Amino acid sequence: MARRDWTYYFRRVIPVELRPAFDGRAEFMVSLRSKDRAEAKLRIPAHTVETDKLLADAARPLAGKPAPKPKAPAPLLRSSGSGPVPY
Repeated sequence: MARRDWTYYFRRVIPVELRPAFDGRAEFMVSLRSKDRAEAKLRIPAHTVETDKLLADAARPLAGKPAPKPKAPAPLLRSSGSGPVPY
């Protein structure tokens, strides 16, 4: 969970190997539409379920393929760098 301008956001990193399926985006980030932390936390599970489904669907075509050789860890930055990235 992240906060910007007093509004809370759901944030989840997209695994490197799945980023091509999401146009190279590095994370999901969507407004929880709440300035209250407790209320925002109640909204997280629905977004977690949705992103679980999206990641599982993106991973399905990769099943059975050999894993690519590991590279240096990438910094946790959004690919666009210009505000929240909705799913």
